Amino acid sequence: MTDTRLLISYCDALASKLTCAEFGGRCIICGLPGTDCHHWAFKRGIRKYRWRLENLVWICRKDHDEVKIDGGEKVMNEIMTSYRHKWEWHLALPPLKVEMFGNYQIQLQYEFLKATARRTILKEEIKDV
Repeated sequence: MTDTRLLISYCDALASKLTCAEFGGRCIICGLPGTDCHHWAFKRGIRKYRWRLENLVWICRKDHDEVKIDGGEKVMNEIMTSYRHKWEWHLALPPLKVEMFGNYQIQLQYEFLKATARRTILKEEIKDV
């Protein structure tokens, strides 16, 4: 059985790479080079949606810090206008229920991220765990 912390770190890294590639490495707010993967609809503590690409956007450190101040209003406005598919994904979700999200579900998320990466952007070797 794979160590859960290691699996989570693999998922985080892979989701971040995919998100960076989706946005061309640019912040969705200001257009400058981005640095951070931001969980816009559900925060990273909610593992069910932590690695869902629909829940992730790429932003710069300055704008990521400002999200804490303005509550993500700029991010929400940009998603509603320029990334409608992410907004519609969010609206279509059923109400969030507290669920256990164990090692097996994390492994499934990692396999999904690996498959997505292999189909899309990453040419490098992806770790099998």
